[in-house]
Amino acid sequence: GRVIGDIGFHKPLRAASTAEIGYSVVPHARGYGYTTEATAALISWTFARTTITQVIAQIEPENVASLRVAAKLGMQELPAISARYRCFGISRVQARS
Repeated sequence: GRVIGDIGFHKPLRAASTAEIGYSVVPHARGYGYTTEATAALISWTFARTTITQVIAQIEPENVASLRVAAKLGMQELPAISARYRCFGISRVQARS
């Protein structure tokens, strides 16, 4: 019954065909797969119910846990949007395979 984190999208990018996902989990709830599970569910929901064709995540290079989440979800590294972050994405087609 307690909130342990949050997940959602930043504003749509690139003519509303791409959305950037963001998430956070409180320290004591990390390492249990909650972020991967929640992110996979939100990506699935998004592709099933919207016209979004790509979901991206901008991740700080030192955030090893988030880099692992992106890898587990099959997100591919994309050209950086910001010099501060690495960018990963998954397309509607990739999510189906």
